[in-house]
Amino acid sequence: MATADTILAEYPTTKRTFFKQGKDRVSGCNLFTIHNDKALRLFETWEKVERLRKQPWKLVAEFGLWPLLQLITGQLTLAKAFDFISRQTGATVKPLFLPFAEAAIDVDKPEDKELAEDIIAKRSRPT
Repeated sequence: MATADTILAEYPTTKRTFFKQGKDRVSGCNLFTIHNDKALRLFETWEKVERLRKQPWKLVAEFGLWPLLQLITGQLTLAKAFDFISRQTGATVKPLFLPFAEAAIDVDKPEDKELAEDIIAKRSRPT
């Protein structure tokens, strides 16, 4: 994950989906580390999460009424969300916050492709 602050500090005009959980605003980066076979089962859950990621209320509702009520009232923090997912899936799930905005940039829209190309071009120029 990357925070909105991290992403917008580097790319203030980028359009990202930010999830507000408690005081945090974050965006997923689609980077994972798996430490055991048990954790591989999380990808079944992740497929559902990916389908609903632009609709946080539906996403949380998939996990039950209590997380949905916490989201609506602003009480669902990232720690609570990951603890809940860990209990539901039987695998320990924790966020890892990355210090670079580029990890949150998908290349699934033309403007994102242009941004990625601009980033690569700038980094390819001799200094």
